[in-house]
Amino acid sequence: MNTTKNKMKAKTMKRREFGIIGYPLGHSFSKAYFERKFAEEKIENVSYKKYPIENINFLPTLLDKECSLCGFNVTIPQRGNYTVFG
Repeated sequence: MNTTKNKMKAKTMKRREFGIIGYPLGHSFSKAYFERKFAEEKIENVSYKKYPIENINFLPTLLDKECSLCGFNVTIPQRGNYTVFG
């Protein structure tokens, strides 16, 4: 596809959200890493956010609220707590 068609397609595509969940998230470098990776790979209409949730029981609420959330990773301190959903 040529560049003009790619730009037109990007404008019509639905925005996709990705992120990291867990608590705390202050130490996480994931947001900067993925934003840079999206830019390097020329992936458009995406964003990456931090979702600080302390308890796995809040995950269904987050998923209901963030309808455009397509995927997430879990911060290392919380991974053991989230595997019950896997």
